[in-house]
Order: sequence, then C-alpha cells, then structure tokens
Amino acid sequence: MNTENRLLQELLSDDELNALRQSSLARGLGALRQRQRRRRQLLVVAALPPLLVLLAIWNFRPMPPRGVVAFPATPPPPAETEKVKYIDQRELFALFPNRPIALIGQPGHQQFILLDELPRIEAQ
Repeated sequence: MNTENRLLQELLSDDELNALRQSSLARGLGALRQRQRRRRQLLVVAALPPLLVLLAIWNFRPMPPRGVVAFPATPPPPAETEKVKYIDQRELFALFPNRPIALIGQPGHQQFILLDELPRIEAQ
C-alpha cells in the first residue's frame, strides 16, 4: 500500500495537479464562450430576416407624386338633368288611391303622411 501512495503522490504532484486544473478550467471557459458565441449568432440570424423584410417594404414603397398635378383646362360638361315637375294636391292624392293620406302644415310647407303606416295607439 505504501508503494501505491508514493506512486500516486509522484504522479499527482502539486505542479501536475495545478496544470490539470488549469487545463480543465481553460477548456470549460472555452466551451462556455463558444456556446455564448453560437447563441449570439443564432439571435442575429433570427432577427435579420424580419429586418430585411421591413427594409425591403420601406425601400420599395410607391413614392408620392411630386410637383404640380395638372388638371384639365376645361371643366367637364354638366350632366343633363330633367327639371323637377311639380304636382298639385289633386295629382298627389291620385297617386295613392284607396289609402288614407293627409297633408299637414301651412300651404307651401306641408308634410305628406300616409295614415295607415302610423303606429296605432291603443286605449288602455
């Protein structure tokens, strides 16, 4: 047993143990840095396409017209409309035969009312 302890002590002396610790620490830190670098690269790759799409939309949008807009020199001809034909009270009543109608108000400012379309008021 004594020889085994001596052999272990010789193999794992302080200098070699420190070197082992340093190399293990260096490899661990390197692995963490590589992991962090890959994570940043993934974030950039994930954020880049939406930014490129927004840039393309902004860059290729239609430009508003510049300068003075030319209007035609002559206005379009007015549309031909028929003149309004006024009818008197007798002709108005003839348009609605067999229906109860009324003209309410002062002459010239009267309202035409169909009495059969009024809501019924029921006695309580």
